[in-house]
Amino acid sequence: MKVDVTQKLLDLSGEEMLIVMQGCPVCGRPVENKGVRTLRNTLTDALNVLYQDEPNLSGQKKFERHLLAVRIHSKDESEFTAEEIVILKDIVAKRFAPAIMGPVWMLLDPK
Repeated sequence: MKVDVTQKLLDLSGEEMLIVMQGCPVCGRPVENKGVRTLRNTLTDALNVLYQDEPNLSGQKKFERHLLAVRIHSKDESEFTAEEIVILKDIVAKRFAPAIMGPVWMLLDPK
């Protein structure tokens, strides 16, 4: 299935979601707006995290995730197999709350 990964994620009101880095009162880091959340930056973020329920993830699986992230990052439209869609949906569900996960799933599997 071909997916346009430049699509912007929308909130429940239809507004574009933003990526905001939280401020830190201890170290003084200010709140920082990192731009609009897209399918691309959400998927690559999720692919580049190790999760608590996978403490022994093999190097091969990590490398496969890296290659998938590179492919997503390098093209505006990516062709995904059914198996890759399942992997992406699973990883996004681990990484993000329903407010982000829901729109991603709808873009990856619009049925």
